[in-house]
Amino acid sequence: MTFLQPFLLIALPLISLPIIIHLINRQRHRTIPWAAMMFLLDAKRMSRGMARLRYWLIMAMRMLAIAGLIFAVSRPLASGWLGSAIGGGADTTIVILDRSASNEQQELQTSQSKRSSALDKLTDLFETVGFKGQLVLIENTENKAIPIELAARLKQMPETQATATSSDIPAMLQTALDYCVANQTGRTDIWICSDLRSHDWIPDDGRWTALRNEFERLDGVRFYLLSYPEPADDNLSISVHNARIRKAAGTAELTVDVSIRRDGTSNSIEQIPIEFIINGARSVLNIDLTENEFSLRGHTIELDPSTTSGWGRVELPPDSNPQDNVFCFVFATPPIQRAVIVADDEQSAAALRTALSAPIDPSITDESIVLTPDHIDELDWTTTSLIVWQSPLPDARVAEQLEAFAKSGRPVIFFPPTRSTAGSAFGMQWGNWKVGTENQAIPITSWRSDSGLLRQTQNGQPLPVGNLKVFRHLELTGEANHLAQLDGGSLLLGQATQTDGPVFFCTTLPRASHSTLAQDGVVFYVMLQRALSIGSATQSTARQVTAGSEAARQINNWNPLYSTREDMISSLRWTQTGVMQQDDELVALNRPTAEDALTILDQQQINDLFGALEFRQIQEELSNRSALASEIWRAFLITMALALILEALLCIPEHRSSSSTDRSTRLAQTRTTPEPVTDR
Repeated sequence: MTFLQPFLLIALPLISLPIIIHLINRQRHRTIPWAAMMFLLDAKRMSRGMARLRYWLIMAMRMLAIAGLIFAVSRPLASGWLGSAIGGGADTTIVILDRSASNEQQELQTSQSKRSSALDKLTDLFETVGFKGQLVLIENTENKAIPIELAARLKQMPETQATATSSDIPAMLQTALDYCVANQTGRTDIWICSDLRSHDWIPDDGRWTALRNEFERLDGVRFYLLSYPEPADDNLSISVHNARIRKAAGTAELTVDVSIRRDGTSNSIEQIPIEFIINGARSVLNIDLTENEFSLRGHTIELDPSTTSGWGRVELPPDSNPQDNVFCFVFATPPIQRAVIVADDEQSAAALRTALSAPIDPSITDESIVLTPDHIDELDWTTTSLIVWQSPLPDARVAEQLEAFAKSGRPVIFFPPTRSTAGSAFGMQWGNWKVGTENQAIPITSWRSDSGLLRQTQNGQPLPVGNLKVFRHLELTGEANHLAQLDGGSLLLGQATQTDGPVFFCTTLPRASHSTLAQDGVVFYVMLQRALSIGSATQSTARQVTAGSEAARQINNWNPLYSTREDMISSLRWTQTGVMQQDDELVALNRPTAEDALTILDQQQINDLFGALEFRQIQEELSNRSALASEIWRAFLITMALALILEALLCIPEHRSSSSTDRSTRLAQTRTTPEPVTDR
């Protein structure tokens, strides 16, 4: 227990005041022997034991009443260690708020989400403890420090409302670190409000090590993790892929692939109505959900033959998370998928061109061009969907052009040059060639199958990445998200983190002397075709964009055709699910599908991420409505009142029966009244 006014506890010695008064009274009265009192003392000794007990009880009640009063005015908190931590008074408090789509899981009875519950509890905590330091908010969409004057504003700000985005917790911690260093924040409490989804925390990210080291150098920084890891038992999420328009013989139809995921452990058969809204027309398709994942491939919807583009959405019935019940899509005649291969190795270039020249969808036109590095100026940047770079890293001028290309959402994939070279790009640098022990293949120990170029197929089957054999790989240094890793921790495939666009690095070549990428062509083909599809999608007049991404921010001023949050201010439309239009271009904004993955950090992962940092976790549930800290001074006032009442009852004189009184009176009269003298 801690106190909001702890300095008032210096009055606690006043508890001994009744004893001091008692001792003073004993010294003040002098005993004078008097014969008549001897009879009264004799009578009093008969009940001395009970009288002494009652006397000490009265004394204890008076002391308890004083103690209750002192504790009450000191404003105690019933919050255990949390109260003692908050009661210390931080100079700065930083709130890192995870506004990701998964954090909108709600309690159905109250419609309160994990995000809003965390905001309510923090606001209540700050108001209860009378927070007087600097309060700062860092949320995931803008990722910048926002000073807040009053804690009560925290849950009313547009920057704390629901979004359809993902969070990057390491990036938000880096912003908090920069703020602490730049402002010399002194003693700082950092509150992290999150549902602990692995997709948002990125536990394998290389930034965590640097963050731990930098925070350890700061004095007085403490972390509090307000977590809501509880998954929903009845939540469904829906997504749409490959929305395509097909025309033949004077007809037109829309083809879509629909995926539904069910959280929880239930395997019961459930009939789910899926509502399609296409260019304003509604239709309903009922499906039987027998497992936790459902895929509807190639679902066709007839369109007007004159249709060349359009938009639509699919909706599920309301459940515990409204953010994943709607998915928007747009469609238009697909553009030519054009890949440019910049290579100095003819054998690798041939393998790359073969994989890129066979489109997954026969209705799409593919085109692959091979250039040498000295002909890079011939590259048509505007019509290219994908650049594959197999040569020494480019100079600064070309690297800048590649960065602009990647920021538009079109991928760049680097393969190693045949010889080790100097130079760097996107924060990455090639090292030396490594071979397996005794020329044996180096095992691939792990790869990400939930997202990225190596994710599992739409029917849930993993790619056979583990069957690949890697004999030689070029060392790579720099910060990257590991998508595939070799035995010993070396990177096989990674995505650079020092750029906003999709920039990938593969550390081996599609040559028989280096790997079986080309021979076991499934992984190689799927990886390249997925990258090509990503780039082509950004060039179409109808494209999908992830809500909260840089690409979404750039279209925020477009005309909104639909939004799941019509009440959201216009400057934040890019963080919501919806459809935007400008001229003949259509863009569908949706949550990242990785938000649907129910992968939650375990306790060991959390401990590893924070390491030696001062860190405490408060694990909450939506059904828990108790405050993080509450004052309990009323309990002490009630205790004081009860002590005074008991003291008053104990002070009531003892009732004596009339018979005993008469007997005592007669005894006293017998001993004090002289015999009458008779005159004889």
